[in-house]
Amino acid sequence: MKGEMNSLKALILVETPSSYYVHCFAHQLQLTLVVMAKENSDCAWLLNILTTLLNVVGVSCKRRDMIREIQAQNVAQALEMVLVKIGKNGSNSDDKAKAQDQDIVIAMRLVSMTKGVLQKKKSDLGWGNHMNKVTSLCNKYDIVVPNMEDQYIPQGRSKRFLQQATNIHHFRVEVFIGLID
Repeated sequence: MKGEMNSLKALILVETPSSYYVHCFAHQLQLTLVVMAKENSDCAWLLNILTTLLNVVGVSCKRRDMIREIQAQNVAQALEMVLVKIGKNGSNSDDKAKAQDQDIVIAMRLVSMTKGVLQKKKSDLGWGNHMNKVTSLCNKYDIVVPNMEDQYIPQGRSKRFLQQATNIHHFRVEVFIGLID
């Protein structure tokens, strides 16, 4: 779409030479993820797993429809909860400015709640809960859990450039907290 010769960008520039090309937000997010994945092998591994999972789900129309239906129900429930909150606060009047202010307040509360949840996840308790879930999953499927006090040895990298870090430091700081950030 942004090629120089016969692209949509070129056609628009012919019609309106003063126009600017701006990446859409979703594409900017995708580009950010690609850069992040290239720099961090663990993120690349996670994105590969997610890609495989999405491919497995996406191939089956039945699975995809089932997931979409569940997601639609969740969105409807969340929307219903927000509308109930708005109704309780008395902002269902005809005053549009008041309704917009209420929407901003709700959005700010949601952002604040999300930040709080992420901070809890980053805490020792969040890491402990996550580690317990991962360990139990590994034990359930007979996957070897590395000793967290041992030195971390990255797969497929030269040992000359080895960082001196334990498994727990690598998985908690570089992977877990890095992904949350």
